[in-house]
Parts: sequence; C-alpha cells; structure tokens
Amino acid sequence: MIGVLFALGAITQNEPMDIDDLRWMAGNWTCEIWGGTFEETWFLPAGGTMQGMGRHLSEGNTGFMEFMSIEPDPNGLTMWMLLGAPSKGDKKPIGFRATKVSKNESVWENPANKSPQVIHYRNIDETEMVCELKAPGEETQIFRFKRIK
Repeated sequence: MIGVLFALGAITQNEPMDIDDLRWMAGNWTCEIWGGTFEETWFLPAGGTMQGMGRHLSEGNTGFMEFMSIEPDPNGLTMWMLLGAPSKGDKKPIGFRATKVSKNESVWENPANKSPQVIHYRNIDETEMVCELKAPGEETQIFRFKRIK
C-alpha cells in the first residue's frame, strides 16, 4: 500500500479541485456490458466526501461488486475503490489520484495499479455518463451509463 501511495504522490494537479464539481456523477446509473447489466450509484457530495457502489448482474446473480469513496487529501482528491464482496476475504482499497475534476469530467490515475491505471468519467448530459477504464496493452473498457429514474 505504501508503494501505491508513493506512486500516487508523483501525480500532481495544477488547479484546485472542488468535490462539488462532481455533482453530475450523483444518481443511479445502468449499462449493458460483459453479458449482463452493470449498475453504479453515487451519492451527492456532502461533508467533503462522495461515496458510490457498483455491481454486475448476469443471469440473476451478482458476479462483481465495488465500493468507492472520493476523499480530500493534501494533494487534491483520491478515489478509493474496494473491489469484491467485503464478506469474502481480506480486501485493501486501491487509491486513484484525481488528475482532472470539472463540472463534466473527472480523471483518476494510479500508474502502480495493473488494471485499470486510468478511470475517466464524462458527463454527456443529464441522462448519460460514460466511464472508461484504461491500462497499457489492454482494450479500453467503456461503460455507457444511462440514468435510472
């Protein structure tokens, strides 16, 4: 974990970041991917933090889940991800440092993580959000989320 945090410290952000600029991510989202449905939910920013969770459903079963928190730190914002069911084995969060945060886009990077190394969210409009997961030598995973009303 120290190596991850050290690597994250090498990423710098020139502009101050405001977690409230991520309000557009808040809500319930869904997309068809990997032979099933991926659902992602984000709470509105409050108290300086933002929390989210996701799961992949296929043939009536949950095949994957994740829990996220966006938290301030001395260098800006970090998205912490806990992958998999908390009830199944020891888990350690993975940190992704924000390299861009705006009213319609956020980019999170961790070059020490094997995959993904970059998580890129884009606000298309009030009903659509795209998330791309990128890693060198791998095909970019594209989640085309639609807002659930």
